[in-house]
Amino acid sequence: MIPITFFRSSSYNTWDFCEQDFFISYVLKFKKPAHHKATHGNISHKALELLAKKKLATQNGKNSFKDDEIGEFQTNELTLEKAIKVGFDYYSKIETSRKWNKEDFDICDKYFRDAITKWNGAFNPLNRKIIAPEQYFEFVFPYEWAKYDFDGKDGYLGIKGTIDLVTEIAPGILEYIDWKTGRRFDWAKEKIKEYQDLKNDPQLRIYYYAIRKLYPKHKIVMTIVFIKDGGPFTIPFDDSDLKKTEDMLRQRFEEIKKCKRPKPNKTWKCKAFCPFSKEYKKSGKSICDHFRDETADLGIDKVIEKYADKDKIDSYGSAAGTNR
Repeated sequence: MIPITFFRSSSYNTWDFCEQDFFISYVLKFKKPAHHKATHGNISHKALELLAKKKLATQNGKNSFKDDEIGEFQTNELTLEKAIKVGFDYYSKIETSRKWNKEDFDICDKYFRDAITKWNGAFNPLNRKIIAPEQYFEFVFPYEWAKYDFDGKDGYLGIKGTIDLVTEIAPGILEYIDWKTGRRFDWAKEKIKEYQDLKNDPQLRIYYYAIRKLYPKHKIVMTIVFIKDGGPFTIPFDDSDLKKTEDMLRQRFEEIKKCKRPKPNKTWKCKAFCPFSKEYKKSGKSICDHFRDETADLGIDKVIEKYADKDKIDSYGSAAGTNR
């Protein structure tokens, strides 16, 4: 069994995830090329993030600000045009699995422009009082149910991630904003997400939990903005949801601790979306089947020892824990 830190990944919903995919990506640390549509979203998000950092610098009277991935910017020189170009140039250079062209740029630019102009500019970072762009969080649950023992080391379950944007809409009231460029669709259940689906969404529940812990004296408003598919949805959480979220995590963690061998969740989506459906070297098997069979033959501990860097399994910013 392996210790797990829950986190969010744009490549799939880690709640209804394929355990085999998770095992290969985040434990064995095999790089999964980003789908180009996901990268379109990353590019527009980066441009919005830069605007939020510009506004925060302006609020604080600073002439410059730093983006950890790209570098330093002069506050008054970051225009809308520069923000989206910088985001596009950055991601098109690191995502080299395909060629990027003007059509890609135009798609990203439209997402970005729609996010800042639709709904009377209500979700434009420049029109907000910024509290924290890319708010990082990390918590450990000091409960008996959250204990684990792995390879002679014990500890407690933790959660970590990064929240798109935290803003202040009135004294003592914060609004979380999460921009979505994808469809408002639950691929696991193959249905449109409605309010109740969003209220039960593990990501939003965990984010509400995190913000309440980070800002315990504030009231919290949670808004998810589907840029091209449905617009903004404000989800009504309250403090009664904190215990519900802990119970949700406990149930999932107990399921994970009982798992002796990762299991695939094979559907038509494997070949359509997952690069691990491709052939692995000269084995004649898919990457997924190769590691599943090797795990069966050698055992999960030996496979981890053979392929994974255990010191980085739970590291943030590497494949394990990467959050976007």
